[in-house]
Amino acid sequence: MILRLSSSAQRGALVLGASFAAVFLSYFGIRNARADHFAGLPTRQALERATELEPGDARNWYLLGRYWQFNLEDSDAQKAIGAYKTAVSVDPRSTVSWLGLGSVYESVGDFAHAGEAFLQAKKVYPLSGTSSGTKLPTAIPASPSRSGTGSSQFIPGCRCGMFFPL
Repeated sequence: MILRLSSSAQRGALVLGASFAAVFLSYFGIRNARADHFAGLPTRQALERATELEPGDARNWYLLGRYWQFNLEDSDAQKAIGAYKTAVSVDPRSTVSWLGLGSVYESVGDFAHAGEAFLQAKKVYPLSGTSSGTKLPTAIPASPSRSGTGSSQFIPGCRCGMFFPL
């Protein structure tokens, strides 16, 4: 299709609009590529920079949470919880973020929140407990308010092999 513009003002407006669109798309494309590059680096600074560049990308927040949870020299469970919470707020359907959040809650002994996060992961992706190799609890205590009794019970049917406080 040939676009016939009769005046030079119309042609100039078209060139200006196309130039603006090219600059706009290039800026966001380069920003996204830089964030992806930083997310691939295994350092805290790089992961934090990736979340600054693309705060709406749940994957970057998930990777930052994994860094804070699993780094042997600089582990911080509260920062991991914060990063995972941001990841699930950005993308509530991210099963891996829910599993990471449940895992870090479990590591700090907050079994009530861990169970909620694991159940949310199962709700988001019901087959994840059996098909992906991830082990999710299939039953948790009916009354988490009784968790202060100091006793615990192995939950039958729980594929995670864990004891939950009752």
